[in-house]
Amino acid sequence: MSLVSLLRDLAARLNGAEGLESVCRAAVDAAMRVAGMHCGWISLINKETGFLELICHQGLSAKLVREVLDRNCELFRTRILEKSSPHFTSIGDKTHWVHDIASRAFLRSLAVIPIWHAEQALGCLAVGSTSSEELTISRRQSLEAVAFQTGSAVARVSAEQALRDREQECGSVVEDQTELECHHLPDGTVVFANEAYCRYLGRMPEDLIGTRFLHGIAKADQDRVAAELAELGPDRPETSLEFQVIGPGGELRWQQWNHRAIFDEQGRTMKLQSVGRDITERKSIEQMKSDFVTTAAHELRTPLTSILGFSELLSIRDDISSEERNRYLGYIRKHAQNMANIINDLLDISRIESGTGLPMKPTLWDLRLTIAEILQSYQEQSSIHRFKSILPESAVEVLADKWRMTKLLNHIIDNAVKYSPAGGLIQVTCESLADHYLFSIEDQGKGMKPGQVQRIFDAFYRADASNTAMPGTGLGMTVAREIVQAQGGRIWVESDYGKGTTVRFTLPIRLTVFSREGSDHEEDTCRG
Repeated sequence: MSLVSLLRDLAARLNGAEGLESVCRAAVDAAMRVAGMHCGWISLINKETGFLELICHQGLSAKLVREVLDRNCELFRTRILEKSSPHFTSIGDKTHWVHDIASRAFLRSLAVIPIWHAEQALGCLAVGSTSSEELTISRRQSLEAVAFQTGSAVARVSAEQALRDREQECGSVVEDQTELECHHLPDGTVVFANEAYCRYLGRMPEDLIGTRFLHGIAKADQDRVAAELAELGPDRPETSLEFQVIGPGGELRWQQWNHRAIFDEQGRTMKLQSVGRDITERKSIEQMKSDFVTTAAHELRTPLTSILGFSELLSIRDDISSEERNRYLGYIRKHAQNMANIINDLLDISRIESGTGLPMKPTLWDLRLTIAEILQSYQEQSSIHRFKSILPESAVEVLADKWRMTKLLNHIIDNAVKYSPAGGLIQVTCESLADHYLFSIEDQGKGMKPGQVQRIFDAFYRADASNTAMPGTGLGMTVAREIVQAQGGRIWVESDYGKGTTVRFTLPIRLTVFSREGSDHEEDTCRG
């Protein structure tokens, strides 16, 4: 049987083993086969006494193994368990400390490999032979691989037993583990994969054993990762890398991996222990923030250029008529207000993310009049859109911050205009229900896909980020949600791709309890 086949078989046996002794017997049998040895044992640390305790043995009497363990307990602890280093010896190497152990057990060759899991020493795996056959590098690496798999299995069954003893219903240590863990040889051959890694890829452990770690990485990143791992050595045994991987559905996802190389006594790489996690969401947020910086710079530069241009005209020309002067001043005021709006959005996002919330100044007022004024203003600016309102005949009195509610309505209607480039109807509706008003702003524009709707309230997210000419910073809907929620309402979006979008929000009728009512907050830039 080939090494890869043997390791796959071991992974399947360990995964199905239900008891500690069953796990250890399978591990000893596999270790003896890969090393060509005739005897072996596994001893684990007793958590109560701290001493090594014999769990299973083959080819040697239990009495002899226990004598070896008892006489050399301190050596096992300091030389193997604390240093996490494997040791190999033969009868010809009389200077090696393991030689004394081998001699007492009448062995001519002996290999002792530590068993670790999650940076915790669990015990030792040992195999020996009465022949003087030297262990090759390949066989040493194979023994390491067996020990890696054994550590995970021992941790699993130990946790399961502890849970049964306490009669608690919770997952085992391995099942609860969220970090992805993979061990692979210097050539990239996978020799161990924890359950979290298997769940992430949707595969069984035995299916991953023998595959290549690099094969799961996006082709564009494979050479870079391979070169970085090849540079690991005793002087630099660890590295941290971020790269894209191919998910189980063929999609590209981002992962971050910490790789640690393990070396033999000659400084040669025996294997790499890698621990990773999915960072796709973090990368997405970083990209949105990067896009936002670019967009915000553009949004600020455009009105600033206009302000500088018109102010320069006013300062150098003496022949400007009063009508032209007033028009230029109007342009300056308009663009200055646009800049103020962007700055206010940035201030609002800072408050939201810091947890302080937005400053509110609630007053009782009729929202119908504000809606009518806003729609009239937009109708004057657009000849391809029709604006309509369906409102109650009686006053729509709300106890809310008038400046912020006006800003919210302007933003939603402005989005409806921007994302309806072909024109069409934009309708604002208000319904008076049992204890709240329901407002709906509906357009006949591009609409959004479900994935876009799901993220519409995320800070820095723009549904049409590819269109850099489309104004906006990606902050408006985040601020809109905070405004509505702070006043006791809720907001949501419904959209049909290619047909249009409807934004709905509620406000309580005559709200009597207001978030942060009466608190003293810093004034916003250009409020009013």
